Amino acid sequence: MKLAVVECLNNVPLSDFDNEEISTIIRLLASCKNIGAGKTELVLAKIFWIITKLAKEKEEESGKNFRIKFGEQAVNEALEILIRNQSR
Repeated sequence: MKLAVVECLNNVPLSDFDNEEISTIIRLLASCKNIGAGKTELVLAKIFWIITKLAKEKEEESGKNFRIKFGEQAVNEALEILIRNQSR
């Protein structure tokens, strides 16, 4: 189910992302506890792709909103995932 959600979000133009969609992406990132289970790695890959595009986006308001409101949280969640991945 999560993979289908992030695949849909990956097809949404960055200009259409509002705080609700960005918050959903961050929640999905935070909810991935068991990295090796099922298709979790694919979900994480899609999420990282989306947040990378948002972080790089200079023209759209969605990129600015992401960096200001969600950037630090996204980095912290990514680091937590890297720590869990390293320990497995």
